[in-house]
Amino acid sequence: MLLGIFNVYQKYYHAKSLDDHANYLEGIYATRIQKLPAAIYNYDSGRSFQGDGSSLTVYPLPKVIKNRFQKADKLLLTQYPKFPEYGEDWQTVKWHKSPIDSQYNSYLSFALSDGGLPGIKNHLQAINSSLSRPGSFYSFVHRSLLDIDFFVIDLQQDKIYHINHNI
Repeated sequence: MLLGIFNVYQKYYHAKSLDDHANYLEGIYATRIQKLPAAIYNYDSGRSFQGDGSSLTVYPLPKVIKNRFQKADKLLLTQYPKFPEYGEDWQTVKWHKSPIDSQYNSYLSFALSDGGLPGIKNHLQAINSSLSRPGSFYSFVHRSLLDIDFFVIDLQQDKIYHINHNI
């Protein structure tokens, strides 16, 4: 009987966590998707006691997200992304079409500033390139200039970039 209860609990918990993850992704990309594909590249500097560090994850762009951004509308550009887990002291910059607006250059520079490893440099250059031409989208959430999560959708290269950097 205990094994049966455990199996039911495990199925419920797993289903709930998958649904929570799908809701989180829908909040970011304004489209329903269960999960992102396996990462093409992942870098994580590790974190200090205070959470300082940086990470970059590159994903292939799923067709459902690409279709949503190719048909970007006012709803996508004014209401998304939605980040329910961030605190009230975080500010969200909604999705924008590239090229990046010059008022956000300092945020982008900080997000891309941890390029010490050779493997990461190519991805940071690709992000910079995608945001300097039409055909990409960007959004970010920040608590300050030194605490940022930056998101890029590159429709031409079919990639999603997630950057977290804080000091």
